Amino acid sequence: MADALHAATYLGHVIKEYAVLVQRGAGSLYHLMVFVPFVGNVPSLIQEGKVKALGITAKQPLAAYPKLDPLAARKGFEGFEFDLWAGIAVAKNTPNDVVNKLNKAIAASLLNPDVRKAYESTGNSLPKPMTQAELDKLYVSEIARYQAIAKSINLQPQ
Repeated sequence: MADALHAATYLGHVIKEYAVLVQRGAGSLYHLMVFVPFVGNVPSLIQEGKVKALGITAKQPLAAYPKLDPLAARKGFEGFEFDLWAGIAVAKNTPNDVVNKLNKAIAASLLNPDVRKAYESTGNSLPKPMTQAELDKLYVSEIARYQAIAKSINLQPQ
């Protein structure tokens, strides 16, 4: 994990000319990221040669970018992986049958070929829907992952 942080720090030095976007407070998903202003759709900009993509931060290659290797496969970026994910939360006292119905409806929409095609046309990818137990497991593992990174660099709450 320290190598991944080193790689991210290196990237920050390489692209100093861009503004650094800081939002949502220390330790949040968007705490530190490089903000590159542009107009247009990223896949189109890449296809037109207006933007050069260096790699992806996902574990596996993405269908929208078949020629881009995951950065984690490159020297100096070993272990570097960053995926965005989202979950839908409801109030703690929501009945299980309602939670299950919502989960099934959301899963069905995410598996709908028309929905997938529309979403993927933007250059994004939709993962397979998760059960509540799978999402809980992911959430716990992500917290542990980022806590370990914070600890490895002695990041203190602010």
